[in-house]
Amino acid sequence: MSAFLPTVGQLARLVAGPVNLVAVVERLDGGAVVLDVHGAVLPAGAARLSFNCAFGGVLLAGQLQVDGGETRFLPSEKGGSFAQRRETFRVTVALPAAIVRRGRSRVPCTTVNLSIGGALLETERPLAHTGKLTVAIECGDRVVSLAATVVRSQHAAMGLAVAFTSVDGTVERELSTLVAAAQRRALGSR
Repeated sequence: MSAFLPTVGQLARLVAGPVNLVAVVERLDGGAVVLDVHGAVLPAGAARLSFNCAFGGVLLAGQLQVDGGETRFLPSEKGGSFAQRRETFRVTVALPAAIVRRGRSRVPCTTVNLSIGGALLETERPLAHTGKLTVAIECGDRVVSLAATVVRSQHAAMGLAVAFTSVDGTVERELSTLVAAAQRRALGSR
């Protein structure tokens, strides 16, 4: 069994047959990973599970057991491979947000996609900005403010890709929940 397993609450990509989705790790049960698959119907059998850890990406091969509404991934003995990967899972989600720059007025924007590592933001007017800023994202009844750095601008600077630079555990869990909720909505609309 692999020594590398995801943690409870972590997002993990699950590929089983024709289904490819982001699941939330509910719990670890012995060597099995119990997953919340947002009500998706998955085939039992061969599957792959990938997730991020401190050193990069982990890809596990194994078997998927679907029993009584519970989905369990059982890693195989030799099913692990590891790769250095900077990106985290991202989902398409439009949330109201604002770009906050020191000494400047707030710039309203909308998230195009979001992950716990960053976001793609769309503004209504061009915004030429490089360096550091703060992104304030509306998450339900509260606003989460995240320090970020501009990674690139696109579409005549009406789109900014930002990497979050300082995400504490509480905000990471909130963003993970937000990303998972967006995934559930996307699956429900199919």
